[in-house]
Amino acid sequence: MCCLAGLMACLCFLCLSK
Repeated sequence: MCCLAGLMACLCFLCLSK
């Protein structure tokens, strides 16, 4: 998961949005 991956909060949100 993006958040756990340590990516930017924005990217994390976009990933979760998909």
